[in-house]
Amino acid sequence: MATISEVVRKCKAALESHYGSQLKGLILYGSVARNQA
Repeated sequence: MATISEVVRKCKAALESHYGSQLKGLILYGSVARNQA
């Protein structure tokens, strides 16, 4: 099973591939982002 970090990395790579320089950042919300999961 993929970890959250792996999923976020793959998602970011896909978004960068699609949006290129238009992508300014990626923000993660929720318990994982707060380190409470």
